[in-house]
Amino acid sequence: MIKFPVKLTESEIEKTLKEIIENPNLPLHLPLNDKHAQFGGLSLAIQTINTWSRLGEEKTLLLSSGDRTSDEVADSVIERPFKVAAAMMAKEIKLERDNSNLKSTTFQKIKEMVEQQATNNYGIQRGGLCSFIFIDHSTKGFDRNFYIDTTGLPEPRQIKQFENVIKSMIMKSLSASGGVSLTPSNDEISDIGRIFYELFINTHEHGSRGKLKNKWIKPGNRVIYTNAINLSNTAVEYIKKENPPLAEHINSFDRNNQQHQFIELSIVDSGLGYVGRWLSDHSEKESESDIPIEFEHDIFRKCFKFRSSSSHKDYKGMGLPVVMDRLTNLKGFMKIRSGRMSVYRDFKNKPYQMGDRCAFFDFKTQKDCSETLTEHPKAEGVSITILIPLEGMK
Repeated sequence: MIKFPVKLTESEIEKTLKEIIENPNLPLHLPLNDKHAQFGGLSLAIQTINTWSRLGEEKTLLLSSGDRTSDEVADSVIERPFKVAAAMMAKEIKLERDNSNLKSTTFQKIKEMVEQQATNNYGIQRGGLCSFIFIDHSTKGFDRNFYIDTTGLPEPRQIKQFENVIKSMIMKSLSASGGVSLTPSNDEISDIGRIFYELFINTHEHGSRGKLKNKWIKPGNRVIYTNAINLSNTAVEYIKKENPPLAEHINSFDRNNQQHQFIELSIVDSGLGYVGRWLSDHSEKESESDIPIEFEHDIFRKCFKFRSSSSHKDYKGMGLPVVMDRLTNLKGFMKIRSGRMSVYRDFKNKPYQMGDRCAFFDFKTQKDCSETLTEHPKAEGVSITILIPLEGMK
């Protein structure tokens, strides 16, 4: 049995990812309660679950129960997006205490939750966390907040609708976080909306399809969320131990304030990842396991310079470079986990400029990826997590 960590930190989840890769058919045990995730912890948790789903054949999920009833345990699953992802990907869902079957009860709760998220434009709210979950292997993959048609070949809505959704999600997250005094201006919401739109279109086109682009991955999911974060100076000091690049970013702002206010925005998919998508689209014969990590990085950079659309046309200057330009305006921070790479860029200290070579930095060494790359356990899909400092906007 593999125990998913209670503490959702980068290091703990990466250890679990390694265990899953080494023993993909062992049952996965989810804790009854988990501690508040650090920046990027929730998105990495979802990606780790997606890796378990992709590699494993058995897919048995064990749920802690304590003294809770089966119905209460199922309720606890829908509290956290990574637990929802695990339940939707599992073949069997059992209670740890007596091995009783919980699949039907849990699926019903998830069905109700997904139907509820479509009734408003901020998704499901749990405190400062607002999220949407798209279940790509069912009709639940095409929420009307994002798609014009939810049957046949769904078409994403226009950018203005995405801006409205992300604004609603951010304001709901902020309103629940307590003590938040700063809110984004209309121009800043516009920048965030464009970032959100480009990342969503990217994951819609590339993160939801199999090797044949007209075939949706089954099973598959995508998750988007916003989270309001208030950090004290003490908390920032603690972050140095787990996430030095982020601590450096935060410390570059005015530290006279006792509370530092941020919005975390993340999009996670269970697709082929940058390398898998590229190899499929370009009819490469190599398998991902055969290519060196330096080649993986080269493909990653190509994906950030161009966005290959479903019609196989490349649009220079569109897509992900626009994301980097807007993050520079917002003085944001971006972390990406894909394949064997864990990379980031601090857009306050390393701003994007026209003609930029789209450089990213190795999360472990904090050096330019062109100089050094740390090889991590291979994660399925892509997780992109962005931190936007509210005080940095003013």
